[in-house]
Amino acid sequence: INRTIINRPLLNFSKSDIIQFNLSNKLQFVKDPSNTNIKYTRPVIRKFLETTSPKILKEIKNYFDIIKKNSVIYKLMIYEILLKNITKVDKNNIILDFKNFLKIELLLSVKIIQKIYQFFYDYKLFLRSKKIELFLKEIKNKKFRIYNLGGMIIKKDMNYLIFSKKGD
Repeated sequence: INRTIINRPLLNFSKSDIIQFNLSNKLQFVKDPSNTNIKYTRPVIRKFLETTSPKILKEIKNYFDIIKKNSVIYKLMIYEILLKNITKVDKNNIILDFKNFLKIELLLSVKIIQKIYQFFYDYKLFLRSKKIELFLKEIKNKKFRIYNLGGMIIKKDMNYLIFSKKGD
């Protein structure tokens, strides 16, 4: 498995510091075009932060602090919901009750599927929420039978959803 280490040595410097350093050392400053491309999340968030009032930013920070404080409880809740919906588990399959799974709120369903994915694959691997949301729309289709989600195979068999690692 490819493990990428990202080193960001300039994170503690402002853009103006970097530009000033470049000018002082006669280095050319190059703008990354992805910094303004709204196809990416980073520029959208940056624009939001630049145009949001300090009061609202402080409220957002407070919300993040609350989330951080409660993250352990939230993770335990996700595991508890997952465990209550498992009908069978072994090294090759995790089987959930289909009707009960459909009743779970979208965000929790996404997190549960991420946990199942991590069971089959390296714990550090992550399945994107958007891909999972596409799958969650698909399982509501009456004709749904099988789906490949990042190499994890999900089958509907009568009243069950069967999650298994591809090739197993």
